[in-house]
Amino acid sequence: MQLTFIKQYYFTITLALILLQFCDAIPVEEDLTLTLKERVALDSFRKEVGHLLPHDYMQEDIYLIRWLRAKNLDIEAAKTMLTNNLKWREEYKVDTILEEDFSYFVKRFPFWLDGRDKDDRPIGSADIAIWDPRRIVIAGRALELYRYAISVLEFASKLVRADQAAGRNVTQFTLIANLDGFNLIQHACVQCLPFYVQFLIVYENHFPGMLHKFFMVNTSPAFETLLRIARPVLTKSTTDTWSIHGTNKRHWTEAIREVIEPDQIRPQFGGTKMDVEDIDNFY
Repeated sequence: MQLTFIKQYYFTITLALILLQFCDAIPVEEDLTLTLKERVALDSFRKEVGHLLPHDYMQEDIYLIRWLRAKNLDIEAAKTMLTNNLKWREEYKVDTILEEDFSYFVKRFPFWLDGRDKDDRPIGSADIAIWDPRRIVIAGRALELYRYAISVLEFASKLVRADQAAGRNVTQFTLIANLDGFNLIQHACVQCLPFYVQFLIVYENHFPGMLHKFFMVNTSPAFETLLRIARPVLTKSTTDTWSIHGTNKRHWTEAIREVIEPDQIRPQFGGTKMDVEDIDNFY
């Protein structure tokens, strides 16, 4: 019975990490520049889906090309993916999700979206030790946590769109997670794993290509063991996207500062930025 549990546990972890390989890092210039093949595909794709899109931002090249790139320029596959996304957004009321009250989760699962990396991308950062998904799941509030996670992705996407509207060459955001205090019981319990899988599926299916770089610092032996289990099935593009660091602060601080200035992130992420706002006002 214990062996079966371990196999199920590792299978779920591996599945979650496989899904992360869709989080490819793309330089700003490459993300904004279309090849001739992409331009031809984009023109055809727009004719196929243009009349289905309910918002002006969805008509933009940078929005439409994400779906094509996610499906290797297969127009029919991209159309299916995009139409499924529109149905999902309507079903989960994503267009108005930022109007909902997530103060309960903002306090217990703080996620900051402030600061900019050296290429002007918004920075998302989180202290994982503060989070306690096990308590939420056991309390029967997993669906609420799921909606909160969707709201974070939607807010980050909205921030990128606002940057684009203001004339900034921004197409993605950068993430930093401080994993100091990570433990299997609190953060990776068996009951919690379906939430992580759902979240990764949401990113893959509904926010493709939005993530540029994911720094993970203060990774524990337990966390690194989970990564090693999944590593054989991960692509090089995945490992290039992730920047995984143990507890050597000098080492991971140097890595982060190659991409982000110190005054743009908080001390726990190797920066000097001080809190100037209450997390209750996250949105």
